[in-house]
Amino acid sequence: MDLFRISFVGHVGNDAVVKTIADDKKVINFSVAVNQSYKDKNGDKVEKTVWVECALWNNEKIVKYLKKGVHLYIEGVPAVNAYSSKEGEPKASQTCKVENIQILSKIEGKEEE
Repeated sequence: MDLFRISFVGHVGNDAVVKTIADDKKVINFSVAVNQSYKDKNGDKVEKTVWVECALWNNEKIVKYLKKGVHLYIEGVPAVNAYSSKEGEPKASQTCKVENIQILSKIEGKEEE
């Protein structure tokens, strides 16, 4: 059991991309815009968009539905990916390793899977 899990609702930012990596494993990468609104100390409404990078493993059937603008509910586990820049500097990025995904938008021709 994972100690830290996240869940959020948002919209797909760009069409999902499928990548094949070692051992023919497939990963679907996409970003999700999560909109937040709150009132600041002056009582003014503030709207903010947070982008969440997502990775979904071995579920190629769903990729055809992960198009820009589609409304989603996602549950997953945060994962940190370490890598090196072109200049050799150590870098890191954070991704949500998706474990559960539900499409909230009505999509033409979508069958229940």
